[in-house]
Amino acid sequence: MSEVIVEILHDRKELVARASSDVAALLLERLSNQDEVHLAITGGTVGTEVLAELSGKTNDMNLDKLHIWWIDERYVESSSRERNELQAREAWLDGSKIPADNIHAFPSSGVGSIEEAAEAFSKIIEYIQPAFDLVLLGMGEDGHIASLFPGSNSISVGDWVVIEKNSPKPPSQRLSLSLRAINSARDIVFLVSGAEKSDAISKVLGGVSDLPAALVEAKNNTTWLIDSQAGSKIISS
Repeated sequence: MSEVIVEILHDRKELVARASSDVAALLLERLSNQDEVHLAITGGTVGTEVLAELSGKTNDMNLDKLHIWWIDERYVESSSRERNELQAREAWLDGSKIPADNIHAFPSSGVGSIEEAAEAFSKIIEYIQPAFDLVLLGMGEDGHIASLFPGSNSISVGDWVVIEKNSPKPPSQRLSLSLRAINSARDIVFLVSGAEKSDAISKVLGGVSDLPAALVEAKNNTTWLIDSQAGSKIISS
């Protein structure tokens, strides 16, 4: 049965330490018992810091069976500092022993139109149909997750991929996993830090919101790791 777990940590540093330890422990357990392990990662400051911490915690693991996906990506050039892929590679992936063929990045803008890129990636992910063991999610001030924004007229490409052409945050063009794909995960962990997100947190966890973050539900556990600033309106309520 699906369960929602909310944990409020003192600050971002404690949140990152806790999240990286939990992810490392889950990877170790799943890698020991499964033929494949699929992890979908998030970008952003906190997400990238967690990946950097994972770099040290996974050095001694056999990562041959680990597959990496992204929850979303900015549709920019492959060398752009705005790409989540580039940040994740620098923080963890390029220094890891994860096989190159197991790293499944969204296409960059050099391949053609965003529609062509989405179609190509959709064929790949629908062929593999990854059973996500864990999805890491951030949340925006407006309650968005991945590149799924409130009130957006995004375009679905199959069951797994979504095109966002008018993101309220630049860059405007993005590719994202669908809500259906995210909710297919066995476990989901939210990483949320900062007072600017306290309103959205209060709405989402208060159960009175239709924001994208409120629609997330893993098959097993949906865990919210929140720092005290992001959780301030929960603490005081």
